[in-house]
Amino acid sequence: MNGEAGVPQCQWIAEYGPIVRVAGPIGIERLIVASPEALHRILVTNWTDYPRYTLGVVAGHGLLTASGDNHKRMKKLLQPVFSAHNVLKFHPPPSNEKMVK
Repeated sequence: MNGEAGVPQCQWIAEYGPIVRVAGPIGIERLIVASPEALHRILVTNWTDYPRYTLGVVAGHGLLTASGDNHKRMKKLLQPVFSAHNVLKFHPPPSNEKMVK
């Protein structure tokens, strides 16, 4: 592969808009979604309407690729880890002095 990853996709988005349909390998169509509203609809609001099995091939099988009851079970197990208290232990918010500099 030549060039930087994502450059062609950024060019397509600039030319065609925030949702672009492209031909993938072996004739399988893919969508490139760069709209925050559309991503929210796909990943949050209507997440059960969209299969995630293709992402599993690349990302492995876990919370991001699970669907239905399996996704709900995994999310419930992991939610305490991502509480505000636990997240702040890993990376405290920047101080006002650092933000001004």
